[in-house]
Amino acid sequence: MIPRPTTALLALALAAMPVATGCKSTQAQRALPMVQESAKRAYDFGNYDLAVTEYREVVMRRPGYWQDRMGYTKALLAAGKPAAAREQAEILYTSKPNRFDVLDLLAKTMVEAGDVESMARVFKEEAYARNTARDWLRYGWYMAKAGDADEGERALKRAAQLDRGMSAGPQLALAELYRTAGDKPNAILRLRMAQAIEPNNEEVREALIAMDEDPDPRFAVLPEERGLPAPEADPKKPTGSITVQ
Repeated sequence: MIPRPTTALLALALAAMPVATGCKSTQAQRALPMVQESAKRAYDFGNYDLAVTEYREVVMRRPGYWQDRMGYTKALLAAGKPAAAREQAEILYTSKPNRFDVLDLLAKTMVEAGDVESMARVFKEEAYARNTARDWLRYGWYMAKAGDADEGERALKRAAQLDRGMSAGPQLALAELYRTAGDKPNAILRLRMAQAIEPNNEEVREALIAMDEDPDPRFAVLPEERGLPAPEADPKKPTGSITVQ
């Protein structure tokens, strides 16, 4: 038979409960580097729901850790939560408005959240304001992804012109746009131009093979923008401040 606890033992047990509970609460808050590592590991292994949970804890405890907020945003996107991802991307944008990776992520979240109109307005203004190949590339890429191939092509060609045929990025983006649109000849041509810039680019090689083309760099074509002067500012530049709503 189990002996009944004495009054003294019961009193001791009850007295110990608040202390035990307090210890558990203290132990529950892990060191921040442990949470950060857990979040990164979960994301890398495709456990996006766990990554969201872990990154959320980090940004709640340290709101100024923008790299972790970026990780949180990417995890939300991967977990199929674009609206929440966009909110986090906008917070990043307010603190890091000049970082290309932040701008890229904001554009992506806007498109995936279905707000193409805002994305087009914000990033078209960004492209006009900065007038760099990278900004026109971003705008054109996401316009194409959103289904506006004509505007995407115009912006990507401007990116290639500003780049003056020196980087593979604009050529690859144009190749993908044409491939998606079913324009195989122009897709191959832009891949050949990218190949002239980066003869050993594996992405170019695989894309050419997928199109039943010989990937030999000897068939590369000099980019049509090579040697041309950079284009002048577009007279259709929109006016007004750049804001995210």
